[in-house]
Amino acid sequence: MGRSPVRIGWGAQAASLQSSAACRRRLLKKGSAGSRTQHGGSLRSPEPKRTLLDLGTGTGILALAAKRLGAARVIAIDHDPVAIATARANARRNKLDNIDFRIADVRRWPFPPRIEIITANLFSELLIEILPKLKRAQRLILSGILRDQEAQLVRALKRNGIVIVEMRRRGKWIAILARR
Repeated sequence: MGRSPVRIGWGAQAASLQSSAACRRRLLKKGSAGSRTQHGGSLRSPEPKRTLLDLGTGTGILALAAKRLGAARVIAIDHDPVAIATARANARRNKLDNIDFRIADVRRWPFPPRIEIITANLFSELLIEILPKLKRAQRLILSGILRDQEAQLVRALKRNGIVIVEMRRRGKWIAILARR
């Protein structure tokens, strides 16, 4: 299946999401981002019947990818109504339905008691504040973390019984893959 450009967000161009099999082959190869870091298969696509919660969804790209890769239930949350409207439009453009987009404050939103994967693109102060809720997930993918806040967040993760599986740094930013 070929790719064609689809407008994502506020004018940025991205390739449309391909079929599940094609996405898995392209996105989930070990070292596909130029890294030889081992991650024990923890970044595989969500298994059927799995739930992914995307906090700070923005344009919705992670929620859309999760749905395309087979997640049974995807909940995407952002406090910004414009971001949610954009994410919904991107889902329509990519012919993806059944993504539950919500305008909400993650501090007050009632998290499900158990969830398989949470992605969160949030400032570290907010991540630390909601860690008691985040640790309900089997896997966490955290981003939006500044390098100068790394030590504080790592300590908070450890205090909450969350194990860092992998950490990636790019410029002043950090992303963390973790599990409970």
